[in-house]
Amino acid sequence: EFPEEHIQCLLPGSCEAAHAPGDVIVKSGSSPEGVYIILEGTARVVYSVATPPAPRLAVIDLMGAGRLFGLVPVLDGEPYIAQLEAMNQTRTLYVPAELLLEEMKEHREAAMNLMRQIASYVRKTERWLLDIL
Repeated sequence: EFPEEHIQCLLPGSCEAAHAPGDVIVKSGSSPEGVYIILEGTARVVYSVATPPAPRLAVIDLMGAGRLFGLVPVLDGEPYIAQLEAMNQTRTLYVPAELLLEEMKEHREAAMNLMRQIASYVRKTERWLLDIL
């Protein structure tokens, strides 16, 4: 989870939004202008694993309060590959990339927390791949 004290630091300049169940919070392929922190509710991380006309979706993670989505695209500048969808009534905080990067520069513990989140995500993805192969 992203520490509450760092979320508070990011509030000025960020934007809160409410999402109904089934809403797409972040669409796959969109440009990474920032990250999304789940404030309340649950969202799922979904990958499209087949092409139209019969696309299949793979849910690889469920994200609750304090979890951050979109860090890798913000760091590498590539579009979001995964899609983030609200599973129930969900509130998010959209944090512009430059604001997040400034917080990481000023607060080493915030950067370390985010690196642990990336490592955890990589491990979950590895386990998921091993399960399907």
